Amino acid sequence: MINRGTVKDIDLNEFFTFLSKLTKDNIEPKFDITHVTISHLSPRLSLESIVNEPLYNLSNVLTNDTELSRFLKKAGLVFSNNNKIVQVTHNDMKIDWKKYESPTALMIINRLEGNKVSTTSDNCINGFLFNGKIFENGNVAHIFRCPEILENILRVLGRLDLISNFNSKSKPYIICFKAPISDIIFDGNGNHKLNNKEKQFLILRYCLYYLSLQKSYDWSGNNNPIIRLKDNLDVDISNLVAVFEVNEEDGELNQLSIYE
Repeated sequence: MINRGTVKDIDLNEFFTFLSKLTKDNIEPKFDITHVTISHLSPRLSLESIVNEPLYNLSNVLTNDTELSRFLKKAGLVFSNNNKIVQVTHNDMKIDWKKYESPTALMIINRLEGNKVSTTSDNCINGFLFNGKIFENGNVAHIFRCPEILENILRVLGRLDLISNFNSKSKPYIICFKAPISDIIFDGNGNHKLNNKEKQFLILRYCLYYLSLQKSYDWSGNNNPIIRLKDNLDVDISNLVAVFEVNEEDGELNQLSIYE
């Protein structure tokens, strides 16, 4: 019997004992998970940007020639990478975010320039272990129509017109991609220090936890574990597994063809 309290309550020894009794064979806890699928919520102006551009980390999506950087460049916003710090110019004037005394400006500094803990920009791709209505998770619900960093930058600069413009043109997509176990990190509760084998056991626990809660109809999007890639990694389009467009009326997922 699997305890459904928390993922930590999942007893893998009990699980493998159960399998051994079921199969009348001694099944040992030996397995090898090499890759995992991650589901990433991403509001985009077009599907073409997903199938034609790598899934970039924050620094690269702003400083490379991407659909997003071109949208911002038309409005006079240009981004450049200077010693792992993302610098911003607005109408040819370099932006000093420290002049803007607001919590939002501080968030921008932390993400583009780093802080006392990290001296480089926030440069990782986040996602969820399980697909589904991940947009209902409280950690990402606010980026359903517009990337958080984009809205923060435009709000501080007083470019509310661009926020409205982006929101009116964008659609929410869920991008599912595969990543090696060695490239993923579980943040929180000390899990960021797990080695590859420990991450595999944690994934198995989460799978059993997911199935247990699904069976009893207790699963919630807020139970879905957030995982991220290591800093500075991008996802090549060859590692895309599936892309879904979110129907904004009913929240249903429509899987799109990405290999035509």
